[in-house]
Amino acid sequence: MPVSSNPIVDGTMKTKQSHTTSKLGPQQMVHWFVASSYASGSFTEERVRNSVALLHRVPAARNAVLHRFTMLFEDAVRSHLDHIEFQSTAPGISPEIASSLELVVNTLFELLEQSGKAWATILCNWSVEALGQVSSCSKQRQTVPPPGNLGHLLSFWLNVVPMRMLLDVYRTCLKILIENSPQSCVDSLLKASASHSPHFDWVVADVGSAFPNAIVERVLYTGFSKFCKLRWTPMSLQPSASITMNENEQTILTSVTRVLEHLFLFHPSKVCNKIVDMFKTPPSGKSSSHIKVTLYLMNLFSVSPVLLPATTEMFVDLIDATRLNNLYKQFQKLNRSPEEIANLSSLVVHLVCKSSSGSAKLISFLLATTCSKPTGKLQGMDKGVCSVFSKIVSLLMDDLKHMALKEKNETSNVFTEISANYEEYCNNLLISCSTSRKTWWYDLLLVICFYKSYANSVLSYILTEANTHSHLEIFLQFYNDVAPVTPDLLDSVLQKSFQSLPKLSTDKALSLLTNINSLCAWDEAKVPSEGFKTRLIKKLLLVIDDIVLMVCKLPIKKHCAKLCVDILYQIMSTTSTCDLGLGTRLLPLTQSLVYYFYYLLHTGHKNNDAAMQSCHRVLVQLTQTPETFSVVCRLLLEASVTQEDNSVLFGKRIEPELDENEMSEIQAGRKVNLLALHQKAKAKSIFKSSLSNGFVPVSVEAGRIGVGPKKKKKCPISQESQSSNNECLSLLLYRCSCKTSGNINLNSFTIPDVRQTFDSDKLLHLADCIISTITVSSPQLATTITLDGDTEWPSCNTRKLTIERDLQIFYFLDEHPFVWQLLFLIAHNHCAFNKVSSIIRSCMSVLLSHYESDRYQTPLPETSLHYQVATKVMQLLGKGKLVPEPLCFVGQFFHQISPFEVSVLLTTVWNFIKEHPSDAEQSSENQREFKLENINLQPFLTVVHHVLHANITNLGYLFSTYMVTK
Repeated sequence: MPVSSNPIVDGTMKTKQSHTTSKLGPQQMVHWFVASSYASGSFTEERVRNSVALLHRVPAARNAVLHRFTMLFEDAVRSHLDHIEFQSTAPGISPEIASSLELVVNTLFELLEQSGKAWATILCNWSVEALGQVSSCSKQRQTVPPPGNLGHLLSFWLNVVPMRMLLDVYRTCLKILIENSPQSCVDSLLKASASHSPHFDWVVADVGSAFPNAIVERVLYTGFSKFCKLRWTPMSLQPSASITMNENEQTILTSVTRVLEHLFLFHPSKVCNKIVDMFKTPPSGKSSSHIKVTLYLMNLFSVSPVLLPATTEMFVDLIDATRLNNLYKQFQKLNRSPEEIANLSSLVVHLVCKSSSGSAKLISFLLATTCSKPTGKLQGMDKGVCSVFSKIVSLLMDDLKHMALKEKNETSNVFTEISANYEEYCNNLLISCSTSRKTWWYDLLLVICFYKSYANSVLSYILTEANTHSHLEIFLQFYNDVAPVTPDLLDSVLQKSFQSLPKLSTDKALSLLTNINSLCAWDEAKVPSEGFKTRLIKKLLLVIDDIVLMVCKLPIKKHCAKLCVDILYQIMSTTSTCDLGLGTRLLPLTQSLVYYFYYLLHTGHKNNDAAMQSCHRVLVQLTQTPETFSVVCRLLLEASVTQEDNSVLFGKRIEPELDENEMSEIQAGRKVNLLALHQKAKAKSIFKSSLSNGFVPVSVEAGRIGVGPKKKKKCPISQESQSSNNECLSLLLYRCSCKTSGNINLNSFTIPDVRQTFDSDKLLHLADCIISTITVSSPQLATTITLDGDTEWPSCNTRKLTIERDLQIFYFLDEHPFVWQLLFLIAHNHCAFNKVSSIIRSCMSVLLSHYESDRYQTPLPETSLHYQVATKVMQLLGKGKLVPEPLCFVGQFFHQISPFEVSVLLTTVWNFIKEHPSDAEQSSENQREFKLENINLQPFLTVVHHVLHANITNLGYLFSTYMVTK
């Protein structure tokens, strides 16, 4: 192989031929060669030329000549390194030495070209030994990189021309021998490596890329042989030929890993496969070879951060119960001391802690080996193996916790790997039945919690997956252990939990909210963490907006809404109004709860259902002040009338939907439509003449009549459901109106029907809300004659002016029966009742019109709407102190007198209220006392006496009741 011009020599040099003739004979040449070796001075071109001639002509002198060539290359490298270190004083490689190097290399290439098979083996051994010798001689030079950085060292030597020349000769020999005798190439390479390691490893790494399988295998097995001799052979029996004086276990392992790591960069799969093959098929014919190979590989991995993660998963997949049992038996035969066992355990722990890829799988495998009854590929494992691995796992958990605390802000691959599998570990912890395994899973999760920001993820996941009381205790135990080293832990756990809530399935979301609610309601005396419940509720304030939002997400997660309401109650019952932030949060909070309340009614919930009880409880808690009560009350009542789907819950009648037959009749045009007929006739000339005579069917034109038979409106839900819904809403407002301090038990909470039970200010707000609700129920009530402030009872004859409004109010109360219950509630406060007296007045106006026009002489049927309204009106007037006793009792015998007599009595009551109105300026705290007003009831009771006299047969026994004594 020709060699290019030497870049370190100035000018063009003439190529010297290796077959240069010499005038000396063979014997004289040998004498000259021997004499020249003792001559002083550096190499000369003449000496090199004569050495080349001797190489050709005297075969016996070849080794000596090649040794002289080695010295030449060593001298050239030394000059090159001197020039790098001392540029001002060292000129570098002289032109004469450069010419000699070129002559030698050209001669060697010529020999390989002429007789490659004969010279390849000789020159291969020489060149690789020369490379090793020169590398070792230069190991102390400052410019030479340390052997630990193999890539840098390789790059450095390839830029040194003499070393590159030697490497070219060695590569040329390899090309010749690779087909015929590849084993000899590897042997010479590894022999030189054994003599000159670690400074020769760069040659092994570079050349090994040509045939990686052979190099990797020989490097592994050579290192294993030395490792075994050093560890398990007595010092007196160690062969000095294979192990040098300066070699120990650490240097051998370092040299092997350095070469393997370099080859791994280019042939990763081949290197890993050879390592695994060595474990599966250890060297035969040796006692306990399998355990020795295992220990050798473990020590090898301990000094190699590259090979360990690359092969971890491969070994985990390979190991089973049979292999572990065999390794355990072989290890016992080694008769190692307890200290050796402890060292082995520490080595295993060290490998696990330094692993990265596959470390999670490895740790899971180690924990599986500690099971008392292993399954799968570990089934049948010896108990002694389980005992050993139990000790290893205990040491591992201690080391991981120490590392996690020490390297909290550093990047560690093992923590990154196991942190990504925390969900699996949490599940194993929750389902594990073994106490020891539960402890180890707990410790592993504790390690993850200590490391960086995974504590909130672990605790949030456990909080989601927990489904028993013991699981929540585990959560609290985790919190107690991690909180001291993790600031604001509870904040981050709750925020992460509620951020993940929309992504969870319904079951998981339900489990998470159930657990949070259980922790909020847990008896603080039984909670393992002192003050945890108080801190939890305080931190829930940070996510209360998310909780409120969840209440509105009902169609998908309706059960979650109930739990959110329960959590809201826990927060509100222990938090002040200021901390709750009701100034800005009251409206959205109330809107969500009102929406949830009507959702429960639409889905058929009744008053005693758990969900409805929770809704009532939180609304009662919210309405502890009159101001908040006003907002809640207004939204509840307005939602009941402004939204048609809510109105039908209480009995509002709507247009019935047409069935298929009616729709087909309309489409076929078989129903008479007077408007259509009129428009058709209007186009005819005959009808036009009639129009000229003044006939204009205004009602027909306006579309108010003439579209077929009128459909009777009806409520689409059953009467039973209507009654339940009315009771539920009215009972809720009753509870909200009470004087309570919160934290009530609705199951045992009774409401006495006395004025002292209710908050007078709340009743005033309730009266305003009812007036506002009725007003916004229809456009006519909102735009014609307002009810607000219209508390005066005018002359009975003026009621004809407001009959349309009165009818609308009358039928509104019929379609919303809960208003009657609220009016009875308001009647406990005469000032509040005075505000809603216009509603009673409208009902009496309709009743008077109805009974005045009634010509029947038979008593009123008790099932009729007007009778029921009349009795309610009289009860309200008496309870609200607008009518005194006994005048307010006349409603008790309405069902026994004629309609006209009822109208007479109602007129009498109307006139009394008109003549003796309630004092608007009177305090709501004081009840009205008719005796103090000196009212003369006799004129009004005289009318009652006449009615009783007319019905003396049935009502004679009531005379004494309506007699006034002075």
